[in-house]
Amino acid sequence: MPRYSSSLLERYEMGCSISPLALTRRKSLDMLRYLLSLVASTTMFLTALPSVSAAEQPTDATGLTGGWSWSQDFGQGEVENLLVLQTQGNTLSGNYQRDDQKLIVKNGKVNGSEFTFTLTSQYEGQTIEIKCRGKVDGDKMNAVSEVIFNENSREVPFEAKRLIRRPEDVVGLWTLKVEAFDRVFTPEIKIELVENQLKGQYISKEAGTHPIQELSLKGSVLAFGLQLQAEGNTLDLKYEGVLVEDEIEGTLHYEAGSTSDSTLFTGNRTKP
Repeated sequence: MPRYSSSLLERYEMGCSISPLALTRRKSLDMLRYLLSLVASTTMFLTALPSVSAAEQPTDATGLTGGWSWSQDFGQGEVENLLVLQTQGNTLSGNYQRDDQKLIVKNGKVNGSEFTFTLTSQYEGQTIEIKCRGKVDGDKMNAVSEVIFNENSREVPFEAKRLIRRPEDVVGLWTLKVEAFDRVFTPEIKIELVENQLKGQYISKEAGTHPIQELSLKGSVLAFGLQLQAEGNTLDLKYEGVLVEDEIEGTLHYEAGSTSDSTLFTGNRTKP
């Protein structure tokens, strides 16, 4: 069986439809577009809460959501590795980052606190597949990555720790990017820390001022929710994103009546 160089392997080891109650489907679509346009042109003023303790972190599938980091020595010094994961039901998504690489998590599945997923990369014209399996326990992750190249494979165990963000780490102005209905919206979030308490409001030229009803910072996951009123209808919005330094990526869920949908969002922070 042919073998490939250990250096090659080592380099790749891993340790909406919304329907207002009494409107037709066409009016429902128009209403959703209108309501989302309110979201797109807003500025949100928030105050972050202290992060929760490890004892409060879930240990089932939802406990996977967040950032996970670990270091490994590939022969040229320690290299920092990062997993950014999100769960929705039994589905796992996200990405793996190292140096200038960013690989997308594929075929991600969760079963309680256990998970599996694959990564695919290219090196010198060759495809490298990485199959990962592991288990999360509180703020620790124990996993194994199987690196497959041609007919060769090698298993590499790794132990990662959950990224914990302090309220101070998210203070500043966040510019978000939300894609919906073939449009790109860029709302802003201004986060302030006032006596370690959550105080904030949602401000929109079209929709007026609205209070933030839910905001939490757990580990590296920032989540908040709010409600908008338009033409007698209520739109519930729930954001949940993973923080990685000065970036955030996650999912926006929106709901009106018995109909709901979701879309992805990303964002970048400008420090105060």
